[in-house]
Amino acid sequence: MKRTLLFFIVMTFANSLFCQDMIITKKADKIEAKVMEIGDTYVKYKKWSYLDGPNYSMPKSEISTILYQNGEVEVFGD
Repeated sequence: MKRTLLFFIVMTFANSLFCQDMIITKKADKIEAKVMEIGDTYVKYKKWSYLDGPNYSMPKSEISTILYQNGEVEVFGD
């Protein structure tokens, strides 16, 4: 019983570590963020470390991939 409870506690904690979107730039920089909007030319996001902070935007031409918190992957072509 204790092992089962410990397992669920560890899995819940481990799952919370990966609850953000990841923006990977073409320069291989990784930005932990919450993607707010994907427009025709820009991606708007908030930094994961400060979700109440300002909105940031980045041209789609500088982004390689977005890994969403639900496991979906969006790849941006050249």
